[in-house]
Amino acid sequence: WLGNPDVDASNEQLMKVVRKAPLSRLLAFAPLLYQLSSRLASHGNNFQKTLEALLLQLAKAAPAKTILQLIALANGSRVDAGKGSTAFAKNVEGSERVRVARKLLDGLLRSEQGAVANSLDLLAQCYVDLAMADTKKIQQTYQTAPIPFSVFKANCALDTVAKKLQRSEPPPVITALGSSTSSGADAPSLASVVQTFKLTDSGIHRPKIVSCVGSDGLKRRQLVKGNDDVRQDAVMQQVFDAVNNLLERKRRPHGLRVRTYAIVPLAPQAGVIEWVEHTLPFGMYLAPRSGPKGAHERYFPDDLKHMQCRQRLDAIKHTSQSASSTQRKPVNTTQARKRKAFDEVCSRFRPAFRFFFLETCADAKTWLRHRDAYTRSVAANAMVGHVLGIGDRHVQNILIDSKTGEQVHIDFGIAFDQGKTLTMPEVIPFRLSRDVIDGMGCAGTRGAFFSSSVDCMSELRQNYQALTTILDVLIHDPLYRWMLTPGDASRFQREGDSQSDRESAAPPDNQAAERALFRVKQKLQGYSDTTHDALSVEGQVTHLIAEATDRDNLCVLFPGWSPWL
Repeated sequence: WLGNPDVDASNEQLMKVVRKAPLSRLLAFAPLLYQLSSRLASHGNNFQKTLEALLLQLAKAAPAKTILQLIALANGSRVDAGKGSTAFAKNVEGSERVRVARKLLDGLLRSEQGAVANSLDLLAQCYVDLAMADTKKIQQTYQTAPIPFSVFKANCALDTVAKKLQRSEPPPVITALGSSTSSGADAPSLASVVQTFKLTDSGIHRPKIVSCVGSDGLKRRQLVKGNDDVRQDAVMQQVFDAVNNLLERKRRPHGLRVRTYAIVPLAPQAGVIEWVEHTLPFGMYLAPRSGPKGAHERYFPDDLKHMQCRQRLDAIKHTSQSASSTQRKPVNTTQARKRKAFDEVCSRFRPAFRFFFLETCADAKTWLRHRDAYTRSVAANAMVGHVLGIGDRHVQNILIDSKTGEQVHIDFGIAFDQGKTLTMPEVIPFRLSRDVIDGMGCAGTRGAFFSSSVDCMSELRQNYQALTTILDVLIHDPLYRWMLTPGDASRFQREGDSQSDRESAAPPDNQAAERALFRVKQKLQGYSDTTHDALSVEGQVTHLIAEATDRDNLCVLFPGWSPWL
């Protein structure tokens, strides 16, 4: 239906389903809510009537999820004034889509879902105001101390709004609505919000960390993010949900999964992200930028320091750039110098991630369980990441759960092999550096990692049709902007800049989308590139591991990626 929006027969058939099917059956459309709502005001009248009818029915089957999608679109004009803001609003939303979303939302406010729609709308507007609130003036005053909501205008006072909503219809905790296939009916309602918030330690716009208490008594932290389009990450979480559903069908003794977390877009440049508890960045444990010493410095104090490794590879990068501009050095000489410097760094910087499990596990049984969970999660993230072409896997974009040992990946601004278009192209399929392997135990990549990778890739290849159907809808989404602009490409590898501060641009054209989908299909058929024959699953995994661990590949990566870790 989405592929043939102007065919009257398909619209008529689906309209019959919408009118006659029970709400429980219509929940099958819930995982595609984002893609459905993004197509409002994009095709002919028959398609629009069918789509609007479907969304109104979904508002009965999954009220909170559907209403939040409409709120995000209705807030399409809420763009922070600044460079490119006019182009952003025009390219990403379009005034007609905003108008239609607002019309549907107004209709729901007058319907039996009116109470929950009104409470979610009030809450969402407060979240957006808080996300866009400027914190430059208060950063120096409070630094790491809790900040009261009273420092902002009343419209940003999330704690006050939560109290007000208790007197009418308390909305659900929007980061606890469950997986994409659930209705969200079991989500706890919002009971209160802690009166203070904190700012993150880094980032140009310093997202706010708020804590809310649900009707179940649990306190949940949320990251309220502004001046950044979180919808791209939300779409990737949707894909991971679909992949997990495919992996769960096999019901293996030790399940494979990609850890997901809730991301709720509320406007083009604002959203709320579930705080992943009990985690810390991979790089913070090994070699933190500040604070207590990392594992490398604690266990191997005589080795090179992390920044010394960076400086040695940076020196080769800068001299090679200077040489290339005057054409004094041939490319192969530069490659050889990078490889020599990288080998020297590796010889004087030993991996230390194995100590993470010794430090966080109380007994041998827990140690073994966490290490095995870690190994399986690395395998699942590697195989899924390769198929989806996810890049920018530096050490701050990978979290480790101290309670389970699993990897949790964040920030998916680079997907569908766009990492190959960066100033210093990413020539590896996924992160499998020395410290990543160090946590797997003495077997390294030859034990549970290899068997888990084969299991995961086998499932992905067997479900080729289902996965490509999901991705086809996603890549052609009129609001999903997965292609990098030239400014993005340079900024992702510019020292000191925020990796998530992405430019806004129009969605990619159909040719670019078709090329991206074709490359995904190639990977799912076992092709490493167009010059080789299709490989078996075991052969494909072996080839990918070899590429990911090849020092000739690692030495030419952007030094900020920390390939020696």
